[in-house]
Amino acid sequence: MDKTAIRQKIKELQDLIEEKDYGMYTDPDTGLMWSDTSPSEMPWDKAFKYAENCRDGNFNDWRLPTRPELITLIDDTTSEPACKDPEMLSSYYWSSTTYAYNTPYAWYVYFGSGFVNYYYKASNYYVRCVRSGQPT
Repeated sequence: MDKTAIRQKIKELQDLIEEKDYGMYTDPDTGLMWSDTSPSEMPWDKAFKYAENCRDGNFNDWRLPTRPELITLIDDTTSEPACKDPEMLSSYYWSSTTYAYNTPYAWYVYFGSGFVNYYYKASNYYVRCVRSGQPT
């Protein structure tokens, strides 16, 4: 490994340590930044409001992830949690995506196994906020 590659690896590790200090995880495959804060379970409408008001790492552009974004966290080579981020609970997490054929339902991911389905928005599931970009 040459000096440039070593410096780059050191920078990546320093960034990762800094993100963990802020309570965040950046997916190296998508570049999406995920808040590590997992409040108590809540219904879908409250999850939306929670994400809009999240200020982790002093960022103000957090949101509830779409179904395709949440699915990118699934790691089907592991279980309990079946997630790239080991900080994730093996539980149910809301996406922002409403089920098109029955709007009182929304999509979720169960990170115990990576199962994706939809359920009543009035149900209580966890929230994992997402934003685009890297910390500066």
